[in-house]
This record gives sequence, structure tokens and C-alpha cells, in this order.
Amino acid sequence: MVLLLELLLGCLFWAYQTQALSPLPDRTPKLIVPWSYFDEAYKLRPVSEPLSYELFLDMSDPNFYTYSGHVNIQMRYLEAASNSFYLNSVGLVIKNARVTKPNGEDLPVSNIIPMEKYEQIYFGFAERLEQNAIYNVYLEFSNSIGTDLKGLYRSSYMVGNVTRYIATTHFESTYARMVFPCYDEPSYKAPFDIQIRHRAQYHALSNMPVAENRDRIRVFAPENQVEHTTYALDFATKSLEYLETYIGHPFQLPKVDLVAIPDFNMGAMENWGLITFRAVYLIYDPQSTTARTKQNIADLITHEFVHSWFGNEVTPEWWTYLWLSEGFARYFEYYVTDQIEYEWLLWEQFIVTNVHAALSQDDKADNRPMSYYATEPDVLNGLFDYVVYAKSASVIKMIQNVIGMSTMRSALHDYIASRSYQTTKPEYLYECFERYNQVALPSTIEEILNSWADNAGYPVVTVTRSGNTVTFSQKRFWTPVQGVSAPTDSKFFIPLNHITSADPIIEFKDTSATDWLTPAIPQITKDLPSSVDWILVNKLQTGYYRVNYDEQNWAALTNKLKTNFGAINKPNRAQLIDDVCNLAKAGEVSYITALNLLQYLENEITYIPWSTAYNSLIHLNRMLSASSDYSRFEHFVRTLTESVYAFIRLTGSEEDHVTRLYRGNSVYLACYFGVELCLQDARKLAQQMLTDESYTVPEEVQSSVFCAINRYETTFQEDLLELLFDRYLPIKADDTGTISRFIAGMGCTRNLTTIKTYLALTVTNLPGFKLTGSERNQILTAVLSGSYEGLRESLRFMLEYFGDVSYLYHSLASIFSEFGARINSKESFELLKDIVDKYGNVFSDSVKDAADRAIVQAGQNLAWVEKYGPAIESWLKENEYELTVTPAPPGDDDGGAASVGTGVLLTSIMVLFNVVVQV
Repeated sequence: MVLLLELLLGCLFWAYQTQALSPLPDRTPKLIVPWSYFDEAYKLRPVSEPLSYELFLDMSDPNFYTYSGHVNIQMRYLEAASNSFYLNSVGLVIKNARVTKPNGEDLPVSNIIPMEKYEQIYFGFAERLEQNAIYNVYLEFSNSIGTDLKGLYRSSYMVGNVTRYIATTHFESTYARMVFPCYDEPSYKAPFDIQIRHRAQYHALSNMPVAENRDRIRVFAPENQVEHTTYALDFATKSLEYLETYIGHPFQLPKVDLVAIPDFNMGAMENWGLITFRAVYLIYDPQSTTARTKQNIADLITHEFVHSWFGNEVTPEWWTYLWLSEGFARYFEYYVTDQIEYEWLLWEQFIVTNVHAALSQDDKADNRPMSYYATEPDVLNGLFDYVVYAKSASVIKMIQNVIGMSTMRSALHDYIASRSYQTTKPEYLYECFERYNQVALPSTIEEILNSWADNAGYPVVTVTRSGNTVTFSQKRFWTPVQGVSAPTDSKFFIPLNHITSADPIIEFKDTSATDWLTPAIPQITKDLPSSVDWILVNKLQTGYYRVNYDEQNWAALTNKLKTNFGAINKPNRAQLIDDVCNLAKAGEVSYITALNLLQYLENEITYIPWSTAYNSLIHLNRMLSASSDYSRFEHFVRTLTESVYAFIRLTGSEEDHVTRLYRGNSVYLACYFGVELCLQDARKLAQQMLTDESYTVPEEVQSSVFCAINRYETTFQEDLLELLFDRYLPIKADDTGTISRFIAGMGCTRNLTTIKTYLALTVTNLPGFKLTGSERNQILTAVLSGSYEGLRESLRFMLEYFGDVSYLYHSLASIFSEFGARINSKESFELLKDIVDKYGNVFSDSVKDAADRAIVQAGQNLAWVEKYGPAIESWLKENEYELTVTPAPPGDDDGGAASVGTGVLLTSIMVLFNVVVQV
């Protein structure tokens, strides 16, 4: 089989063949160093380039523990008067190496030196190589097949009681070199001829088809899930056809397979012609799959298809410009999916899931820009974060809004055609935009876009009214952190538009830029009609920036929301919530202003504003949960969520897609904060689950139900815990997340005895009682994040049982990160420091780093509480939210005990085991 592919995105896959169907992707950020850092030694010296590969892999090991192979690379030597070249390789055992000259004679190899730090092999020769001559490099190699989800790794799935194994690959961004020696950089493209040896019971899939005819689109999944791949196949057909029409350029390969992988780090991976997915993102069961997961299936399929053009066919010349691939893939995953599943309102959801998500992370002094140069593999593999996805897509959408959709489409036609099967950089894109643009702009496309791509962060536009004039000015927005210097006040090209109280509501639809703020002119003043009560900037939030107003305008906007919120459209209602809460967090407006505006939510029932409000209210809850006035805040949120809960309930009938999305945010808030109607519904569902063995609470409402029962009920808690161990833990392989949601719900409890029992579970290791390290992590994380009482007891537990925790748990680093994010009192802060002081000498490097960051973050949380807490508490009291609980003084709830007692642990466990375990 012969294929042409970008090496970094190539993938090989071996699996037991399940079924072929006829036709009709959290990357988690890792290490980021200051953006001026780089080491050129991590890049291959550009002295040669690959022309083709002949790759053979022997996968006949029956257990997929090891493999071997050989590769023949035809390469062109580019440098004059030199005698060496380099390939990428890491962890491979090289058994034989031979280089032949253009005439077929062997070229004697003087030195082959592994450069482990730089993940390269150096080849040195006794004679100089001929410039522009073509050489053949033959290498034999072998390696183990790991389980760490990168390079070539082993995975498995269950069919009944039988375990089935597969071997699959993940190459992006620097993992191809773990599988075979190669030019593992994005600018090197070459055709591959691939041969695979495997046992007869297995089936091999690669990027291109084998010789016989095959279906254009197929979906592969474990045989017991194949029947649930129909939606993925149907949507994939529609999505690929739409993209071909939009881009005006056909899909490049004769087939594409979509493959469900049980263990996969990413949501999906765009291997050309062989796209791999985390299994949940290809499997759709109408009886159990949530609206959110169905949406993920569709947009991930589109995202990976977009990469066929943006990334595979046209490849950024280096990882600096990764946003040219991922930004467009994220942009089109929303745009194209919105055209196919138009009832989902994805173009509105984009504002929350991308614009707001990016703005909330892009407010730090040390954020990096979109175009970011780095060479070290650890840094490159950490670049797949909000910057190249959500932020870049938001900036692309802003520019599309400026130049117009038809202009953008014409420009992208040209861009893909002109750079087909080549590498790219932003200048090529800008040239195409400039060629087709018909809108008057304050500067060139290149200068405008580079102000966003080359500068970190984003601006806040401050709107100040004075009489009949209004002034717009810009400055870089950031959330101040104690001890951190302010970032450079970068200036941007900012497209402005606005609507006022004097304009008809239809004016929200015209989002063209009427004015610009620029680096040269960062402030402008305009006249306003005298009848204007309020002004709102950034209609439909098409621009990637925040907007702040003077107190009078904030008050006028708040009054309009409270009296007639329908006069402001949904996206801008969401924008006002997001902006005011984050401006308050940064100290740019008072929390009184933010809380006054949030009160309008008592009447709001639409998804987009509530989805935004959820994030802001969760942050406030996290910061205020240790306050003596916390129950006033609970009453505040309970009041806000009563109406929206009455609109969309746990026990409602089948609703439309967007309405079902509520259940992940506003409905959860209503249940968490004790809306009585939700508690009644949760009791009914829990009772049905306990009395009917065939019934499981619907996946979409499990988080809300399990949390509500654990937080407010005592009757069902023991029965539900017994159900977890009796019904669900024995069938982990067939579980679709119920166990995780069960565990998360357990953490909502505030009962100290129950909390201690749950914590005791995590260090229990008795016959008949089996929890994985990950599940132990989940229980502790659920408890420490579910309530302040749980946080405090988790810290005490960690202090006493650190040895057991460090031995049995999956990841201590993640636990410290959770502690740091949630600590909000001096008491809990001191407990964290006690843990670090007592056990810091045995921390691994990663745990020490996480613990150090946790202490810094916890200190910042305390500073926030000290600065803003009193004003918020006064506002809650003045607005007559009730103080319904008088909490015990910190530490006095159990006689002042500093930790969970050993006797309590053992007693709790034995009682639990008498109830739930038969040994």
C-alpha cells in the first residue's frame, strides 16, 4: 500500500476486525516555558530531506508486547562539503544500519551516535556526501509496545468476559520517532510504502486502502458497540461532503476510516485516512447517550475532517504556527456542524465554549501568543491548549466577521489550492485574505492579524459616557496576582460596533465593524443621541475582547436585564455576565456591580446565558464555601435557579437538544444548592433505582441526582453506596461513566461521618473490595471538591495517611492541584503547609512542583477572600438572603481532632463491609 502523508500525523492500527459499515478528537496543557526560550539543537539540522519511505513492521507477537521492523528512507542530501546527517529516534534499539550511494555502493559509516537528550541519531561518514544526490538509508530496529498512550501502544476492550487486544499509535507531536527512525518534523513530507506482518486473527488498518476496492467512509468499533456507530457514520458522510463543497477542493484520499480506541489520550486524532477517536466519541446510543456527548461526536468528526486540509494537505512549517491547523479545525467544527445540526445553536454555543473559555484563561501575565516558537519536545507536546484551539478559533471568527463570510470562503479556496501538499505560515494566509478583501480596514490584514497572533493576552475596551459623547479606549486585560508584575500593555487592532437603547433590537444582527481602535489610535470619542439610556459594545460578541463600562452604564444595563432582558439578545446577555464577573475578579469593577447584574437570572431560562453564569457562580462558591455567611450565598443561588429548574427538570420528558444541555450546568446548580423541587425529583429517581434492578437513573441527570441525595438526604446514602458496590463496580468494563458520576456525587455530602467513611474507602485493600488507583483518586477529589467540610477532612486525612495514599493512589500531583484550587481559609491553608512540611522530603519532582503551585494558588485564593469576601457578605445580608445555618467554629466539629482517627477509619470500613461486601 502506498500513501502520501505528513509524517507526524501518520498512524498505523492493528485490531481484531469488528465490522465495516457501508457509507450512506482536553488536550491537557503541559510545560510552558517563557516564550523567548528555545534550543535549536532539538531541531534536525536541515542537511537532508526524505523523498520516500519503505516501512516494514513485524507485529506478530501474540501479546503485543514487542515489535521489530526495518525502514528504507530515500533521502536527498542538501548540504555542500559535509559528511553527516541526522534522524529522529527515541527508545529504539537500532540493530543494523546501511547507507548506499546513488550508484548502489555502500557508503561506509564512521559513527552512529544516539543523542538521547535531543531524541536524534547522528550519522557520520569518512567521506563527504554529494550535494543534491539521492541516498538510501536502511535501518533495522525494535522496541517494546507500551501502555502509555503514545507512540505505538497496546490497548484492550471487553466483549462479554473476553479481553480483546489492539495495538494502535499516537504520533503528534513528537511520538513517531518512538516507533521508527524518521524525519519527525512537520515540514518533512514524503510518500510511504507500508508492509505489516500480523497474526491471522488480527486485521490491519492503515492510512490508505489496500489494493482491493473499499468503502469511502467506514467506522470500526468493538463488536458489541458496532450497532451504535450509525449516527457517526451518517454524520461523517454529511460533514465530509459539506467541507468538500465549502473548501472547493476534494478530500485527498480514496478512503477514510473512523476507529474507536478504548484507551486514548485525546478526544480524537486526525491521522490522514485513519482517524482515531476515544471510543465514547463514536458510540451513540439514543437510550443512554447524553446530548453533550452526541454533540461531541459530531463536532469531533468535523474537527478531524477539517484537518485533512488544514494540517495534513497544508501543513504549518513548524509548531510555531500550530494555530493555522487547530484554530481552523475548531472554527469549522462549530460552523459546519451548525449547518448540519442547526437546531443545536452551535454558533451561539461557540461564544461560551470558545470565546469565554479562552478569555478566562488568557488573562495571566505569562500567557504565550498564538504564534509561539519552541523546539523542546516536552514544550511542543504541551502546546495543545486553549491558545491554539479556543483562542485561535475566536480570533479567526472575529476576522471572518470583519471581512465577511463570502470573502473568507474565497480566500480559503485560494489558500488551500496555492499551498496544496506544501508547508505554510501565516503570511500565505494573509495574502489570500488581502487578495479577496473588499472592506475598508485601518491597516493591512497582516498587521491586523499579527497584532493578535504575536501578542499574548487580549484587550479590554473601556466605554465611558460623558453627556452626549462616549469614549472607547483599550488596554491589555489581566487578572492581577499578588507578587506578579503586570504584563506589557500590548495594543491591538480592535473592530468595534455598538447598539444603544435607542436602536431597534434587529440592529444586534449587524455585526460589521463601524470603528476601530488601533495601536496608533488606542482611544476614540464619538457622539451619542441624548435619548440614549445605555450602550452595549461588541454585538453578538464577535470580537475577542472584554468590555467595561462606567458605573452609570452598568446600572442601566442591569436595570434593562431585570425589567426586560429580552431587549438584549442571548449572546450579549451571556457576554455581560462573563465580562462583569471577570472584571470584578480582576478588580476593575466592584462585586456589587456583578452581583446586582446576576440577580436578573431569577427570570432567565435560556441556555447560553446560564451556561456562562454557571462558571461564574461555581467560582464564587469555591471561594466563599468557608465563610460564616455561606448559607446566605446558598440562598442567593437557590433563588436564581428556581425558575430555570421549573423550566427544565430532572424528570422531564424528552426535550430538544439545547434544553437537554441544561442538565450539565443550571440544573446541577439548582440541585447542588437545594432547590426543593429538584430534591423531590431526585428522591423519586433514587427510590426507583433502588427498588427496580433494571432501572438506572438516566446518564444526563446522574450527576445532579447523586449530588442532591448525598448533600441533602441521609435516608438513601447507605443504600446507594451499597448499590455502587453490588451492581456497578463488578461490571466496570461495560460502564459508560456511571461509576465516575456516582463517586462525584458522593463527594457532595457534608456529613462528617460519611465523609470520613468515604475517605477510609480509599486506603482499604481487602479481599472482595477492589478499587483502582484512579478510583481512589476520584473519591478523594470528589470529597475535597464537594464541600468545605470535605476539603478540610481530606487535608486532615492526607496529613495522617500520606503513606497509604502515596502507595495506593494513581496521582498525587493532581490531588495537590485540586487542593490548591479550592483552599479558601487559613485553617485549610495551614493544613496544606503541614502536609508539605511533613512529607516534602519524599515527594517526587512532579509532586513537589504540584505542591509548590498549590501553596501559591491557595495563597492567592486567601488574598481574594480577604479582599472581596466582606463586601460580598455585606451585599448578601443587605439583600436579605437568609442565614439558615450557624456553622460550628473551624476544627470544633469533632472535639478539635486534627485528623481522621484510626479507630474511626477501621470502624467505618468494617461497618461498610458488613453492609456491602461478602467475603
